[in-house]
Amino acid sequence: MAGVTTNLTVNVPIEKFYEVIADVESYPEFIPEMKAIKVISMSDTEGEVKYDLKIMGFGVSYTLNLQKNAPTELSWTFIKGTKMKDNKGHWKLKKIDDNTTEAEYKVELKLGALVPKKFTDQLTKVGLPALMKQFKERAENL
Repeated sequence: MAGVTTNLTVNVPIEKFYEVIADVESYPEFIPEMKAIKVISMSDTEGEVKYDLKIMGFGVSYTLNLQKNAPTELSWTFIKGTKMKDNKGHWKLKKIDDNTTEAEYKVELKLGALVPKKFTDQLTKVGLPALMKQFKERAENL
């Protein structure tokens, strides 16, 4: 399974950044590759969400179980998907000071056998840095 971890410093309080990452329904507003989100169920501690992405003309749909531990962690495990066999990971947030948050993002993906390697490379080498920038900008500009 391809895995990657990255860290990000965001100039907002931890609670504000948590609100941005936990508001999955708003992802299509600031993540261009995110074509649709369907919240199947959601509570204060967990949820089930279906995601539809399009990257390099390649569509992927998958459903995740979210585990919420506000304001320090949002993690997920894979339920089902097309062109994806597994997807698990987390956001772990650490308060640096009242207006600074350190965020760790970790994801482990296993895509289907017919998914081209260049797609996986695009996700990890180009997509992840862009995704981190999109979350940082969203939080700092709200």
